[in-house]
Amino acid sequence: ADRVTYIENYLMVKRDQEEPGYLSGDIINSITGESLSGVQYTVRKGWNNVTGEVVESGTASYDYEIELLPGNYTLVATADDFIESAMNVAIVSGEYTSQRISLTPENVEMDGAYLTIVLTWGETPYDLDSHLIGPRSDNGTDIFHVYYSDKSAWENYEDMLANLDLDDTSSYGPETTTIVKLHTGLQ
Repeated sequence: ADRVTYIENYLMVKRDQEEPGYLSGDIINSITGESLSGVQYTVRKGWNNVTGEVVESGTASYDYEIELLPGNYTLVATADDFIESAMNVAIVSGEYTSQRISLTPENVEMDGAYLTIVLTWGETPYDLDSHLIGPRSDNGTDIFHVYYSDKSAWENYEDMLANLDLDDTSSYGPETTTIVKLHTGLQ
């Protein structure tokens, strides 16, 4: 609950270069896709480092740009009424690294139990698609598939089960799917 988890590859960075690199990107609401303002950020050396010494911090609105020495860093972003988000970034000497900050609002609850899945990626590939497949009820006889062409799943045409809230088609994401009603068999 109230936690963002990223699964990614660890990138090796040549650290003996003195010229800095740059981390930049936009800041959006993962449910609506709208730009966010007043987002606080901290940057720490190392991968998955959310409690160590801060090497850079600030407040950004709509987008940000940070100059850093080459290496691996953890960027943590927070905003009022949003779940804290931490992401790993690799900075290369003399290059720009683009990383969208996508924050999920707290309490996205819609009629009961919920789970929000946010898919983000880099500049390439240009478009990724999230898919959610599962049964419409606990008996598992009728299957639904939520994706870009069928964005909502309903049980008995009355109760929403899941919804593709945001479908990005121009790099970085997010593709955001909310599971409104939890039951056995969701994939």
